[in-house]
Amino acid sequence: MTVGTETIVTATLRDEFNNLVFSEYVTMYVKDTPDGYLTAAAGSSTEELSLWMRRGMSDSTGAVSVTYHA
Repeated sequence: MTVGTETIVTATLRDEFNNLVFSEYVTMYVKDTPDGYLTAAAGSSTEELSLWMRRGMSDSTGAVSVTYHA
């Protein structure tokens, strides 16, 4: 990614039978923190735990999305 750009990152939860999992919390974080930060993706309802970590509940499609800012 180019510095100064952003992209949507989505995690999709599935169980051992490949079924979508909804209503479960997911924590997403940036491992190399000096290189970027996370914000809520448009239409998502994640909560900020730090600039580099957000938590959200998977929706009816098993997805949780955040915006990554490089």
